[in-house]
Amino acid sequence: MSEPLVPAEVDLRGMTFMPLFGDRLFKSATWIEACPAARIAAVQLLWHAYAHEVPAASLPDHERVLARHAGLGLTTFRRVREQAMRGWVKCSDGRLYHPVLAEIAIDSWNTRLAHRARSLRWREKKRGVTVTSPSRDARQEQEQGQGQEQEQGQDIDRAFALWQEAAAREGWPEVMFLNSVRRFKLGQRLSQCGGLNGWCDALAAASGADGRFHRWFDLDWLLDEQKFIRLLEGRYAERRGSIRLADGGGGLDAALAELGRAGAQPGRG
Repeated sequence: MSEPLVPAEVDLRGMTFMPLFGDRLFKSATWIEACPAARIAAVQLLWHAYAHEVPAASLPDHERVLARHAGLGLTTFRRVREQAMRGWVKCSDGRLYHPVLAEIAIDSWNTRLAHRARSLRWREKKRGVTVTSPSRDARQEQEQGQGQEQEQGQDIDRAFALWQEAAAREGWPEVMFLNSVRRFKLGQRLSQCGGLNGWCDALAAASGADGRFHRWFDLDWLLDEQKFIRLLEGRYAERRGSIRLADGGGGLDAALAELGRAGAQPGRG
């Protein structure tokens, strides 16, 4: 597999538009040979990859998640996937990239960086502060801090992607938006459990829950600090085990029925 077509730091989230390049799109084989449903799916996937994924111009290689991003049901998406995703390639990081969209995303990223630099110079000039080159140590410290912040942001995005994949697999409610509140809480939970490995352990614990209990696990439930700790400590597994022990393996309904029969018996003495 080839290396990712876009650097990992390219982040275009928050963009409100994407260059269309009409001649390039409407004269492409993808557009000409696709059915109407595949055309709509293709455009929606391009837009989602450009403005909602990190790195930009990439998508997770997960069929159910792709169907959601394409705005189609899973059955319909499977029927049109080959047409809608013509040109996408899988790279060594396990994600799907579109070569043309990758070029556009890199250009947009460079434009965003240049705009940030101009805005910084303007703010400093307005405050009457002379912008000087930082010392070597200060520059290294700044770069290190930026690297750590970037790495943490990537871990949060990866943890969210792991949740979406687990939700699609287990039938939990998938999440449309990773807003600022969820992002902050997800960062806290990652710090609390030791990073992505601990997060995977939490998802595995949720996946292993009994059918009567595992439907509790939506993302907001999991991001609650106390519930997250109880899940990692196996408290819900203990509760599930106590119910099985009480009914001899017959399930919750049998256990409740047994308790009802016990309560109906006359008292002794």
